Amino acid sequence: MAGQLYALREANERQAALDAATAAATEVRERRLAALDERARPILTRIAEREEFTDDEVAVARLIEAQLRDGIRAPGLDHPRVRDAAWQARRRGVTVLLLDDGGLAADGEDTEAARRRLADAVARVLDETADRRVTVRIEPPGRAVLASVSVVGTSRVERVDFDASDLAVHEVADANAQ
Repeated sequence: MAGQLYALREANERQAALDAATAAATEVRERRLAALDERARPILTRIAEREEFTDDEVAVARLIEAQLRDGIRAPGLDHPRVRDAAWQARRRGVTVLLLDDGGLAADGEDTEAARRRLADAVARVLDETADRRVTVRIEPPGRAVLASVSVVGTSRVERVDFDASDLAVHEVADANAQ
């Protein structure tokens, strides 16, 4: 009888975890659909109605496309600070590439702290960059380096690694571009 009770309790816990994961996935999907509806639907409607776009409207549409693409390719960087900084950097002519190989996929307090610190660090780099190329990559799980941020300019190449072990930012490269 005791064994059956423990088995039922474990099954209950597994089901609760599965339900929580399903609810979280549903919430993320609904949030993304709402964002897509809010940002893309007006543009798609105008395209379907064959309306003309001004140059400024085309530029905004391209920024929206890039932001939607970021949310798909880099969900770990889908943070308001990063979204805003990437938008502004792109408006200034910076080429921004955000990639996520899953190193922040785990849940937990440490992961959330790392996500916030990484978002702040990425936003600072994007805010300070003009007329360059910035690539941000969250590394795959299990690596000592959580993410790398590279900035390629006309005369310099810089790379900064975000260390997962102590949640610190370490500059690893600062060389003249060739």
